[in-house]
Amino acid sequence: NCTPTTFRLRGQQIGLQTAIALAKAFEMTQKVEEIDLYNNALPDAGAMVLFHLAKTNNHIQRLNLGCNGLGPESATTLAQVLKYDTLKIVELGTGSEAPKQANNIESVGAMAIADALIDNESLTALGLNRNDFGSNGTEVGAAFARSLDKNRYLRVLKMSHCHLGAVGATHILESLYRNCTLFHLNLGGNNLTEH
Repeated sequence: NCTPTTFRLRGQQIGLQTAIALAKAFEMTQKVEEIDLYNNALPDAGAMVLFHLAKTNNHIQRLNLGCNGLGPESATTLAQVLKYDTLKIVELGTGSEAPKQANNIESVGAMAIADALIDNESLTALGLNRNDFGSNGTEVGAAFARSLDKNRYLRVLKMSHCHLGAVGATHILESLYRNCTLFHLNLGGNNLTEH
């Protein structure tokens, strides 16, 4: 079997049918560890197919679905998959300096992911840069603070340009007093000016 361990297909505007074909191709292999579909046109249904694949194939450890326009449905499905402790790295964002919005997981999706992290024992890195949490940045910050109070596995959390606001960011920063495993935290571009 000549299956690669990393499958990268960036910026090709792939959609649901390609995601289904990939899931079928990788369903039985135990060699693929990383799927990188950054900057495509993957709909929520396509992301859900790949999340299900990651749940059933525990060899897939890294999944990059940043810059696909995914919505809160994808984030809540990911939250369910995180209960199975298979994924180690998930990227749903973009580079912090990139000009475009990563996805649209919104505050409800971000809070579902934060809640799932409380009991997760496998995820070491989560990228959410440039996902707009709207006016609920405070609630999202509080949800991630609760998860960081309990989670001792997450080492990297990227949440730049998400509209956390000063209070939401403060919640996360205060949780660092109780969490000694997170060593990379990016909260840049979140309008942290206090009013």
